[in-house]
Amino acid sequence: MSVITVPFGFKARAEVTALGVPTLAIQVLPHPIGQISDEEMRALTDEAYDEVLFALTSPAAVVAAAYDKSVAPRSDYSR
Repeated sequence: MSVITVPFGFKARAEVTALGVPTLAIQVLPHPIGQISDEEMRALTDEAYDEVLFALTSPAAVVAAAYDKSVAPRSDYSR
């Protein structure tokens, strides 16, 4: 699983496809995150938690089917 911010979503999908792992799960957070408070970051990660949990704990075939050949990351936050 990769966690990135919005401007990098399409590039990330193109890169993992080019590298031969088109089913890699990509979680996208809003941009920018470098200047937000700890509380705001916690809120973002709380929203993303379900998707990260799905990608890290589901059977590989289920995750692959969810992410395979996606032009963009599957979701911005949660499932």
